[in-house]
Formats: sequence, C-alpha cells, structure tokens
Amino acid sequence: MVKFEHTDEFMDQINNRQEVINLADFLLCNDSFVHEFYMLIRDGSSTQRFNKWKYNYLLRNGVSLKKKEQKFLDLLEDMYAIAKEPHEEFSEQKYVGIIRGSVLEVYIRKLIEVRHKGSIYSNCQVKIGGKTVAVGEGRPQTIDIGLYDKKFTEMYECKVSEHRFEPPKLMFLQHLTEILCKNGSLEFIVAGVSLSDQKALDRRFINCEKVACFGRSNLKKLANFKEANEFAKKRFSA
Repeated sequence: MVKFEHTDEFMDQINNRQEVINLADFLLCNDSFVHEFYMLIRDGSSTQRFNKWKYNYLLRNGVSLKKKEQKFLDLLEDMYAIAKEPHEEFSEQKYVGIIRGSVLEVYIRKLIEVRHKGSIYSNCQVKIGGKTVAVGEGRPQTIDIGLYDKKFTEMYECKVSEHRFEPPKLMFLQHLTEILCKNGSLEFIVAGVSLSDQKALDRRFINCEKVACFGRSNLKKLANFKEANEFAKKRFSA
C-alpha cells in the first residue's frame, strides 16, 4: 500500500494563490505561450530579468499587444507582484523561484485532474508498506504530486528546468522505483516533469532506470493515463 503524508503547508498557500492558478490555466489553454514562459524563467528569477524580458517582449510584439499577448503579460506581472510582498524567510528572488515552480505544479495537477477524479496529493512524503521512503540514512524527501488507486500509483516531481533535478532528488526517484519494483503487484509511474526540452531532460535522467521524464512537448500526455503510461514504458525499453 502507498500513502502520501502531507508536509508542506507553505507550498499549499502558494499553489492556492489565484495569481498562480490563473497563469497555470492560461498556459493550459494556450500551448504556444508555454515555451515563452520557460524562456523567461529557466535561467533566473529576478524581477530585473523580468523587466528586461518585458522590454524585449514588447519590442518583438509591438507596444499595442494582441489580446492574448497582453493577457499573458498581465498574468506574469501578477506572478512577480506576489514576490514583492514582504516575507521573513525568503529574498524576493528566491520567492519568485518558488512561485514559478508552483505554476508548474498547478499546471501538472490540473492535467491529471482531467482524467483522475480521486484524491491527488501535493508536497508529500511517501510511505510504502508502512515505511516512510528515504535514501540511506538521509531524511525523507517529498514528492510534488502523488496519487494511488490500489492497483496503480503515480508520483511526479516538478522542476522548471532539467538542471533543477539535482543528484539527491534523482537518487530519491530511483529509490522509489526500486521499492515499487520489489513490491511487484503494483504498477506505477514515477517521473520528473519539466518545461525544458525532452532531449535535455532525457540526458539528465539517463542513469535513472525506470524513472520516466516528461519534457515540455509531452506534458499534455499526462491528461490521458494510457498515453502517459505508454510514454513512460517506451522510455524504459529504449
């Protein structure tokens, strides 16, 4: 049996911000803007970077933006405005980084909600067979999105860029698959999801056996379980 134990109320608060939800909804309905969003946030999170991007965006698209281009810009400005709110723990740049990751988490969760009507858990530690999963003697890590329906479990870690999948997280995802494989009776998808290019993500996960990864061009597959499962298994057999 797989259980998910919630541990991060702070991320819940960010994920529930209307500004985050609105941007995620817009990106879900407007695929052409997903790459633009990625190009903005992949290398940095500062408001200075956003202002520079905005200047170039207006140069490329004209000061009199079309309706969707203006909507996109307004939603981004709303996102960056959150980071200007006072916060004791994080700098403004760090806060933007957290918020951009939240947009991706909400985006992925909404894709899965299209075809899964049961519980979907966010920012949770994972318990398998009653034991909290940890790598070696390290403290338990969390998974961004998880679900379980007795015959199948899915676990997704969301990172804006492939470079954000650092070795400890890759080891944790690999460890999850090893435990689930030993279980034998439960099918699963354990995957990293990112806005980065699929080939770049594949290279990052090259040493992760049975851990799937969904890059920008394949994220919409998560809205259909059969497509997601087939894509994950195709990578294992490649």
